[in-house]
Amino acid sequence: LYKIKALKATGKKDKALTLCRDTLKQSPDTPALLWELTEMEIEEYGIEQVIQQLGRLSKINTMPPIYKKIYASLCRRIGQHEAAIKTYEKIETAAGDMEIQRQKAFTLAKSGDEAEALPMLEELMILNPRDVHVHNCYGAACARIGEAERGITFYSSLLSRFPDKKNIHGYIKRLKKKVGKE
Repeated sequence: LYKIKALKATGKKDKALTLCRDTLKQSPDTPALLWELTEMEIEEYGIEQVIQQLGRLSKINTMPPIYKKIYASLCRRIGQHEAAIKTYEKIETAAGDMEIQRQKAFTLAKSGDEAEALPMLEELMILNPRDVHVHNCYGAACARIGEAERGITFYSSLLSRFPDKKNIHGYIKRLKKKVGKE
């Protein structure tokens, strides 16, 4: 991977692309290499063509979930939130992967489905109360739909569950500011 990145950085994109494809022949379905190949192919062919190709691959049930993850990520990147959510749901059903639940929650929150995203974000915070990105997404989603009070209540219960996580006080304070309680 470092050789591929070095070739890319020195302007030898064709060699980098060839090396990436050759390496994938030896180690198929390696996530880091597939992500790198995807980015290089986007530069080479455009995101629409790459999404079409990955869309076909992601529909093959015997393919590893990484293809669905990359496809969903690209859909999200270009604003096809519905396609991204459906793909995340398929992966979630198959694997129960927490990162997939996280990405799905982020996508729902950004696409205007904050009400559906909030319970998922709360569950993720219970599982990992240190995830700053989930906290930030949750606070912003609560504020956008006028649910700051819900957020304050949730954070209070989270704090009673994890009293050693002092950062939760900051999230409560931010939401209280939004509703004029502080």
